[in-house]
Amino acid sequence: MRRRILLLLLCGFLFTCNKKADDVIDDKNTNLQWSKNLSSHEMEWEAARKYCSNLKLAGVEDWRLPTKAELETTIIRDLKDKNPESTERPFHGPFIVEIDGYIFSGTHVEGYKDAPYVMRLANGHIFNGKGYKAYARCVRDKSFN
Repeated sequence: MRRRILLLLLCGFLFTCNKKADDVIDDKNTNLQWSKNLSSHEMEWEAARKYCSNLKLAGVEDWRLPTKAELETTIIRDLKDKNPESTERPFHGPFIVEIDGYIFSGTHVEGYKDAPYVMRLANGHIFNGKGYKAYARCVRDKSFN
C-alpha cells in the first residue's frame, strides 16, 4: 500500500513538473524564457508590468515585460508584411496566437516616458502604444547549458 501511495505521489509530482515546463517557451538562441500563454485579458501598461513582476511560473518569480528588441526576436523578419493592416502572422511557431490584439513591451518610446511599444498580434508590427490596452507575455533571462 505504501509503495502505491509513493508511486502515485511520484507520478503526480512528475506530471506537475512537466505541466510547468509546458507553460514556458525556452528560446536557447536568445537565452530567454517566455510565458507560453498571454495574460487572460488586455490591460493598461502599468497593470501589465505588475502582472509580470508578480507572476510565479515554472517555479520562478523573476518575470518582466519584454524589451522591444526581445519582442522582435519572436518574428520571422522575412515573413513580415510591410502593410500595417496585414493579418499575416510572421511569428516563430510557439509565439503564434489566434487572437488579434497587442502585446506590451517594457520599453519606452523614445521621448515619451509614459508610452510603451506594443506589438500587434496579427502581424508583428511594433509601434507607439500610448493609450492602448494590451496583453502581457512575460519573459525572463535564463542561461541554457
